[in-house]
Amino acid sequence: DKDSVISWFLELDEQGYQLLRHTMDSTFVLSWISPLQAKLLQESDEIYIDATHKACKSIINCPDDAYLFSIVTKSAVTGQVYPLAFIITDKEDSENLQLWLR
Repeated sequence: DKDSVISWFLELDEQGYQLLRHTMDSTFVLSWISPLQAKLLQESDEIYIDATHKACKSIINCPDDAYLFSIVTKSAVTGQVYPLAFIITDKEDSENLQLWLR
């Protein structure tokens, strides 16, 4: 629920995460990246965007679905995919993704 998300974001802020919390009209964007993930993102030669549809419910309009997008890279050490940044939004439109990618 919305109160839990706000509480969680306050904890992430205290830990130095870069956060984006944006609402407009009937849509929302929540994004977070840890200090380590931000450093790795800057050092990455290749990144990929992964989308998980219907990952959770909207915090604005509960019956609606929300979507999780992740920026990932391949670890030079392990060869495994490593998550770098995340966004949850209730709209799959370019405006929300552009806001996140700035």
